[in-house]
Amino acid sequence: MSGFVIAHSYEERIRQFGVRRFMTIRLIRFLPFFHLGGVLGIVMLALLRQSSILGAATYFLFLPAPPRPEFAFSLSPINGPGWSLLFEIYVNLAYAALLPRLSTRVILLVTTSTGAALAAASMAHIWIAGGSNWPTFWVGVLRVTFSFSTGVALFRFRDRLTFDTKQIWPVLIIFFAATFVPASSIWNGIVILFVSPALVVSALRAGQENWMARYGATSSYGIYVIHAPLLSIADEASRSLSLSSTVTQMLILAVILLAVPLLDRWFDRPLRRLLTKWWL
Repeated sequence: MSGFVIAHSYEERIRQFGVRRFMTIRLIRFLPFFHLGGVLGIVMLALLRQSSILGAATYFLFLPAPPRPEFAFSLSPINGPGWSLLFEIYVNLAYAALLPRLSTRVILLVTTSTGAALAAASMAHIWIAGGSNWPTFWVGVLRVTFSFSTGVALFRFRDRLTFDTKQIWPVLIIFFAATFVPASSIWNGIVILFVSPALVVSALRAGQENWMARYGATSSYGIYVIHAPLLSIADEASRSLSLSSTVTQMLILAVILLAVPLLDRWFDRPLRRLLTKWWL
């Protein structure tokens, strides 16, 4: 989805104002919630009586952490979801820097070659849902390159995708059912290579706006970047207080879902406006 959104919003503008301004805009978009997730991650590690000074320093600089065995060689030990956001930032940079050379033919070549590599890895029973640590770094590179280039390709072929809006429901049902299928290398490959792109394609013609769409657009990034450390904090607190971890995590999840729109309005947006005024 991000490849489609970035191409839709910025492909022509990058040609006008250049790579540096584009990346400044993107970093401003990422920064407030990303750094809030880092602060929560430091609190989480403190409760677990662990520390990662290098991991924290690199996280706040949008860099992968050095490989450390005590953190399973994680790219983002202080906030689990950070690894995928780092890949997102770097693929944005590669897209902007290489845009003059990224003809539609080249985009399709990148999509098919990385898709074929992922399919081969999946059929060889390699765990292609990885990418969060240094041993599986190559998997993350393949996944983000395939997914992002697929989104850009869908944007460039958007006028030829004449799907009826009713066709989104079967894909939504399949996508929802996919979460209940036991994880396996083959099934991961099917979801990454077919189910997720099909969901985006089906959504292209479903232009209806409602409260759920607005909530998702406003809150999905914030929920993703802060949920992991908050749930870990809740889990540690429930053990210390001898409470049910399931109940505690459900309560924290409800708080996250309710609080993120408020954080978006009173924290993320004002800070991004301030950063835009300073940097742009």
